[in-house]
Amino acid sequence: MEIGPLDITAESLRIALIRAARVSGLIAGAKLLTLKTPVEEVLRVLKRFFLPLERIRIPVNEFFETASLTLELLPCIRARALKSYREGMNNAKKNDFVHRIRVIVTLMLPLMIETIQSPAELLPDKEDSPDPELKAVKGVSHGSK
Repeated sequence: MEIGPLDITAESLRIALIRAARVSGLIAGAKLLTLKTPVEEVLRVLKRFFLPLERIRIPVNEFFETASLTLELLPCIRARALKSYREGMNNAKKNDFVHRIRVIVTLMLPLMIETIQSPAELLPDKEDSPDPELKAVKGVSHGSK
């Protein structure tokens, strides 16, 4: 079968279906894994698995620390973005699609800047955390407001 410049054969269709099934299986497996295992445990196991790469100077520890903090910050960033969006829409006089996009654009840049300048403010309270690095980050001032 030919569709424009594409020539679809039975063999290419079979290969595409097999690859789609493999990707779907990987996604389903990852979903099942994260349902039964906390993400922190998965990161800990992956970090231990990739630790030998530090011999060739690949910063495995830094990567997984960054990944862990990112996963911890994402729900807080999402909550802050939704709160700002709702406030922007409540203050809006119009409610059309273009205006919604304008509200999103005007909220995203300040949120990104705030996240970069002071990520510790987005974290849940870490004063009672056993991790001394998180306590140190909580008290650091990354910019003025």
